[in-house]
Amino acid sequence: MISIKYVVKLVNPIAKNLYVTDTLKNESSLKATVNNTGIILSGRYFKDGVYLKASSQLGLGEEYYVNNNEELVLQNSSATSIDVESIFSLQGKLSYEVDPNILANLNILEYDYDIIYKMNHVVETREDVVLFKINSEGRFSIINGVFNGPSHLIKITEPLEPSESFAYFIVGRTMQVASVNDLYIPARDVHKLSEGFNTLKNRLTTKTNIKFLSTSNGALVQTYEESLVKFSYPTEIDGIEVLEYLTYPREYLNITAGSSYVSLEKLQTFTDNLTVVYELKENGVLEPTLCMVSDKAETLLVGYDIVYNTDSDNLALLESDAEFKKKYIFVQYYLDIHIDNKVYTIENKDVLLNFLNNINKFSHKIVKI
Repeated sequence: MISIKYVVKLVNPIAKNLYVTDTLKNESSLKATVNNTGIILSGRYFKDGVYLKASSQLGLGEEYYVNNNEELVLQNSSATSIDVESIFSLQGKLSYEVDPNILANLNILEYDYDIIYKMNHVVETREDVVLFKINSEGRFSIINGVFNGPSHLIKITEPLEPSESFAYFIVGRTMQVASVNDLYIPARDVHKLSEGFNTLKNRLTTKTNIKFLSTSNGALVQTYEESLVKFSYPTEIDGIEVLEYLTYPREYLNITAGSSYVSLEKLQTFTDNLTVVYELKENGVLEPTLCMVSDKAETLLVGYDIVYNTDSDNLALLESDAEFKKKYIFVQYYLDIHIDNKVYTIENKDVLLNFLNNINKFSHKIVKI
């Protein structure tokens, strides 16, 4: 008897076109439930190596604060709001003179960085808290702070000794939030969606605007996102002169006019400013040479007996070559601050003061632009 064995080889005709990849197929466990008030999404969706989870944050539930990683952290205890008049009455008192029921609601500020301190609560406005400095004797002194809410961060320029503390009382409402595992979309919002496919994203609302507060000698600025700040003239940020500065999110900038003079060859615009030009002598003395006054700047000189020179040769200096301009310097009263697509202005009051104090030396050198 003859035994025959067969070896059968199966070949996939497209095998040579197949290859192994690390790409994972998108998967989803999302479930949508429709009711009379809206749509409830639950579950998760895996895409591009990231799990996207349906969740909502509501204005209910436990109090929270934001930690250093900008993560939402639930509070362990609730804050009790105290009557404002009772808090203001603490001014100048020693700790043993304070009602224990009030003292029980005292919160200590924690140092974060630079002159920024952290509260244990998130509040909406500066009026929601009263700040104190407590010295080594335990005496209470009301202090001020710069705050842009909602936040748990506050900027305090008041000096603090190692034996002293910054503290605060809550006199308003702290913000509250609750997190659930479903994403609820009200019917009124569903009606706003366009036809076809829509991408839905949910996140904790944050501010993206710019806070700009004018001060007596400059401005306080906070950008909620990383921003490039540019200046039209050398300007000081926390005492350091710069022409531009890249902020980090929620950073406070203390901006003041710089004290430097700039070479005349770098003058770009003077049509909307008060621009004063000096000649720098070899002995370091500044010789008044020219003052250009725009319509905007003319209001600064109201009440002063200003005589403008109409000689057309007054501005010839501006048309001279770069080498000749090197011995001249200029300062300007208005300084522009460019942040994103917005322009803010601060004033260098020393420019005006120095000009008025030496106005006689500018005789026949003041030109109306």
